[in-house]
Amino acid sequence: MSATNTEQLRALLANENTQRYLRMLQQAEGTYKGANGDPYRVAFGGGTIDDLSQHPRKLHNFTQTDGKRNKTSAAGAYQFLGSTWDDVAGKLGLPDFGPQSQDLAALELMRRNGSLQDVLAGNFDKAVQKDGRTWASLPSSPYAQPRRSQGFVERALGNMMGTAHAGQQPRQQNQPQAQGGVDARAVFEQAMQQWKGGAGQQAAPQPNQQPQQSQPRAPQQGAPLPSSARDAFEAAMQQYKGQGSGGGSTPAQQPQKRSMLDELGRQVGLTGRYAAEGLGHAADLVAEPFNNLIRMTGAEATAPSKTFSRLADTIGLPKPGGGTLEAMGAGAGGGFGQVVAGAEHYAGAALDAFGADALGQRLKRDAAETRERIKQDLQPYRQSNPVATTVGEFTGNVVGTLPVGGVLGKGAQAVGNTVGLGSKVTPFAQALTTGGMQTTAKGVPGLVTRAVGGGVTGGAMAGLVDPDSATTGAVIGATLPVALQGAKKAGQAVVKALQPADDATAALARKALDAGAPIGPADISSNSTVKGLRSILNDNLFSGGVGSRQNAAKQRWFNRQVGQTFGAEADSLTPQVMDKAKQQLGAKFDKIWNNNSMLVDDALLSDLSRLRTNAEMLPKSEAKRLLGLLDDLEGRVAAGPNGSMVVPGDVANRFQSTLRRTADSAQGFLKNDLTELRSAVLRAFNRSVSEADSAALRGNQAAYKAFKTVEPLLNKAETGVAGRVSGDVPASLLPQAVASSYRSGAAGTPLAEVAQMGSRFLADRTPQTGGSAKALLQNSMVVGGLLGSGGLTSPLALIGAPAAVGLNKALGSAALSRGLLAPATNKATGLGLKTGLLRTAPLLGVNRD
Repeated sequence: MSATNTEQLRALLANENTQRYLRMLQQAEGTYKGANGDPYRVAFGGGTIDDLSQHPRKLHNFTQTDGKRNKTSAAGAYQFLGSTWDDVAGKLGLPDFGPQSQDLAALELMRRNGSLQDVLAGNFDKAVQKDGRTWASLPSSPYAQPRRSQGFVERALGNMMGTAHAGQQPRQQNQPQAQGGVDARAVFEQAMQQWKGGAGQQAAPQPNQQPQQSQPRAPQQGAPLPSSARDAFEAAMQQYKGQGSGGGSTPAQQPQKRSMLDELGRQVGLTGRYAAEGLGHAADLVAEPFNNLIRMTGAEATAPSKTFSRLADTIGLPKPGGGTLEAMGAGAGGGFGQVVAGAEHYAGAALDAFGADALGQRLKRDAAETRERIKQDLQPYRQSNPVATTVGEFTGNVVGTLPVGGVLGKGAQAVGNTVGLGSKVTPFAQALTTGGMQTTAKGVPGLVTRAVGGGVTGGAMAGLVDPDSATTGAVIGATLPVALQGAKKAGQAVVKALQPADDATAALARKALDAGAPIGPADISSNSTVKGLRSILNDNLFSGGVGSRQNAAKQRWFNRQVGQTFGAEADSLTPQVMDKAKQQLGAKFDKIWNNNSMLVDDALLSDLSRLRTNAEMLPKSEAKRLLGLLDDLEGRVAAGPNGSMVVPGDVANRFQSTLRRTADSAQGFLKNDLTELRSAVLRAFNRSVSEADSAALRGNQAAYKAFKTVEPLLNKAETGVAGRVSGDVPASLLPQAVASSYRSGAAGTPLAEVAQMGSRFLADRTPQTGGSAKALLQNSMVVGGLLGSGGLTSPLALIGAPAAVGLNKALGSAALSRGLLAPATNKATGLGLKTGLLRTAPLLGVNRD
């Protein structure tokens, strides 16, 4: 595409319809989060793009709405795929992935779809239909991905209208008009334009519009909206909705769908009235106790809600029908007003106690009337929107009563300091402040302190909301801290039983889990009770299958970890797997031998000389055999570089293989000498290997040693032996095999670490239903008893069986093990929030009928 076409697209960025449509696409794609966000830096899934010099081209996994897994490189305000961006950016010559480049690329895609002209003409519905194959979030998209509704698109386009001049918006074809010729939309546009202080012009009549004498004339620029214009608009809207104008003979029409502009105006207006009247009710309910005191002096008190309602009427906001915001606002105001009335009640009770009976009784009576009035005021909201009203009421209660604990605690501490008992009172003051959730007192005195402090604070909080609920609040406040403390102690005991007994075991368990071991709390725990419970569940008729599957998964993991030490990464180390691994190790050895020559150095010559001396002490036939092999080796020596003597690597390799086979069939001192000769050859070759092959040789030798350590165990692991099957490495036998093979050099080797994990966290026997004679007898007796008594259909059995299965799953859960082994976090983290939330529990006992 030429630079001229790019500049044409750039010029279109200033078009108001283009701006509205691009913003709608950002909202549909979920990248636009408000004025404070940057949609151009949003990666797929909500991440942030740090560098806008180019498309990030990072793949993200996601699941389609049809359940299929997929990947995407979508990024930016319009979620461009990497391939799409490369195509468009290359043709437009875009220099980066910045905001303007992304906007231009979006316009180019719209141009290709044929939707750009529709957007410029204001035909947004047509544009959305054409762009569905480009942006999967649009309602016209055919892809198996979440789509926005048509209403969402209309609202998104409508919310941008405040940034465009109303007179410049294109008029749609077949625009609905009010019955009788008054164009409701035209009147509204004209009135709203002047209300905002815009340049007003008389709305042009539509071709089918009948002239009317009552057609309003636009006010002058910046003038207040006259009542005549508002009356005309309301009358037109009534006719438009088919309700009749009140005086005409025109038959009523069926209600028509509001235009986007009509709906926008109504929603904005309703939101404004909800907020105003909700706030007015809140202020009214809170102020009611104070207004009662004012009225007691003979003065007149005005309810704040009347002022807010008059303000909403003056502005001309639509009448609400009891929305969520209004109900929640009324509930919050009522809840806070209940607390104020409760304070008035207790103030009256205090005056009663000090002898001011008349005033005290008056305050208590007034508080009761206030609570009853609040109850009546909230009743309509409870009927229309009970959830929002209750949430708001409870929130008002919480806000009003949260200071109670602090006031009581500080008061108790002040009294204690005054009488010289400050340090002794401090634990109780802490309990009062936190509703019994915190105190420095320990043991039984600590529980008593928590109960008393929580009861006093809970009773005071609930009593402020409803004096009749003070006892219920006190009971909840006293019981909850003690119950939570008991649950905490019990939980700590359970966690301690499930955790490893020492740090070394915990560290080993973390390594195993990091390596993917499916080990659960019962595997890492050293507690005999936990182990016994797991054994019972594994042999149980209902939950035994869970244990069998978990143990099979652990064995597969263990086999794979062992096999990795010599290149056989398989769930089962069958003979075929072992043969293949052996062949691979041999092939690597052959390659290294063929790439290098064995240097005949002084050390090798010394070894050969010693072996010739040993041959003199052997029987004649054995000596002849050993000397023949020595002569054979010396005869294969050739001249090497720089005057050295070498044996070709492939020759030396065949020679050491012959020595191994010969030594295997020999006996006594000859066997020892042949083995020593082979070792001398291997040592000489190791010293001769090039630096490039040295590391490979050491790695292959280590793998071969691990292979030779494990191979005998698999030959013994026949089906049925100790519950194992062919191909399973016996976890309990591997540590001894490692110690025997590696001797003092086992520490730090991969196989030794795996062996340690297996012996600690895996059991050789795979418990399963019927997996042992004891289990078979046990389950036969259980099933027979249950069938005879009808127990299999009893509620207890129906509940107990799933519980056993769930418990066994939990005891084998690797996720729970990770949680138990996770580092301890700061205990203060979130403690204040948790305490604050729990302190509100007594308010749940308040009677709200």
